[in-house]
Amino acid sequence: MLCNLYPFNIFIAELFNYLSMKKIMVCALALVSFSLVTAQKTYTYKFQDAAVNPEYVRNYQIDVGKEDVHFVVSSGTKTYFDEVRVINKYQYKAFIANITECYVNKKPDATNDGCTGGTTETFSIKDGNNTVEGYVYRCGGTEYGNLKGDVAKAAKLFKDMVPGFDYKLSTTTLKK
Repeated sequence: MLCNLYPFNIFIAELFNYLSMKKIMVCALALVSFSLVTAQKTYTYKFQDAAVNPEYVRNYQIDVGKEDVHFVVSSGTKTYFDEVRVINKYQYKAFIANITECYVNKKPDATNDGCTGGTTETFSIKDGNNTVEGYVYRCGGTEYGNLKGDVAKAAKLFKDMVPGFDYKLSTTTLKK
């Protein structure tokens, strides 16, 4: 009886081998997909106002993600404006292409020579495995910090992702 089942046993063994390889391939694809998801792109721009009375300070942050833009205006202790706006894939792709053309990158830190009362712009650009995080501090007409490239253009690109940016910021500002 065993002799008659021998070809069937080989068939079952080969089928098991094939299905195991399929499972391995599915697991490998899932792992690659997971690594692509976890290596997402994130873009953040922060502006920190000069050190004045808290009621006059307006700090803001703009986060650009694949599906939305988050804009927050605060004084450090109070949030004045908080908005999330949905964007489409074409707006997102255009933003990435334009921000890439700014060539924002790290440079050796140019330290402050004692100037106080300036403003700070912070950028965090995470493009998959590449990350650029740094700042530009403006005080007394001089720039300090550890970023190079067209930082002013990059800041404008972030602000352009918030429709009515100037108006929204002005509605939170007290007159000095």
